[in-house]
Parts: sequence; structure tokens; C-alpha cells
Amino acid sequence: MAITAGEVIKWKARMCLNGCDDCEILKEAHKSGIKGNFACEIFCAQNPGVALQAVDEYKKQHGKTLAQDFFEKYPNAPARGSLIPTVCPYQCGYEDKCPKQKIGVMVYDCEQCWYRLLEDVCSF
Repeated sequence: MAITAGEVIKWKARMCLNGCDDCEILKEAHKSGIKGNFACEIFCAQNPGVALQAVDEYKKQHGKTLAQDFFEKYPNAPARGSLIPTVCPYQCGYEDKCPKQKIGVMVYDCEQCWYRLLEDVCSF
């Protein structure tokens, strides 16, 4: 799935919170001869494809899905064929309520929920 414009903005901001020392965008900017405090911004404007690729790679390296987090905590938990836990994220405390719940009845079609990024769902 391609990264959306909103995700690019969010993930680039996360990259910037970690400082410039290991920033792939800034490294590419310096390689191309752009120097200074705002080298990253100038480079992004002039080379959006390279900047997009760097942000997408950062997201892949630093984004953790709910399922990945769950299996890190419970490595022996039972899973369905595609490495999806057999319980609902709501039942594990990742959600305040099941987004697919219908009038008090749990709907165990949780695959999409488990593939969401932890940072987008939880604030812990």
C-alpha cells in the first residue's frame, strides 16, 4: 500500500523529532550539495520523490502494527494462518471499544484492525 500525503507529513515530523544526525533526507541533501539548517526542507521541495522514498522507508522501519506488538508481548499466543491473533484488539486493551461491534455482539473479523499501526491507535 502506498504512503498517503497525510502519512508523509506525520512520519516526516516523527523523523524530525529524532534529530538530524541519522536523517536519510538530510544525508541525501548533503550529498547533493545543499547545506544549512533548512537543507532538508529545500531538498524535499526540489526532490520530492527521493524525500518520499526516505520517509516511506523510515515508516517501514519504525512503524509497528498491533499484531507485531501483541506477538512481541505474547510470542506463544495462538494465531490464525496469516499471523493474526485469535482475539480482538479490543479484548487485549488496544481499543476502548471494538470498531466492528454490533449492538453488543462481537464481530471477529479483526484482521484489518491488527494490521493498523500501534502509534495510530494507542497512546501508551
